[in-house]
Amino acid sequence: MSGGTQSEGSQPSAAPVKPASTSCRKKNSGSTSFVTELRDHFHEFVHASMDEHRTCLTNTVKKMFAMSKAVADRSNEAKEAGAENVFVT
Repeated sequence: MSGGTQSEGSQPSAAPVKPASTSCRKKNSGSTSFVTELRDHFHEFVHASMDEHRTCLTNTVKKMFAMSKAVADRSNEAKEAGAENVFVT
């Protein structure tokens, strides 16, 4: 049984290398329970290679900075639009 587990462990770590560039976590089906999702997520995390962890962390940090920059830009645009509206009325 452990032989099947090792082969399963080696196959998923090879497959998620490509998705790691877009998402660190596979999409859940929505029909699975919380415990099943937690178990699968833990299994993926434990069996991921160091390169997958590095790629995921890098992408996550980039997304966070991109979102923070987008929020700051929208905030600045709203402030500028608000200031213009004050002078117009």
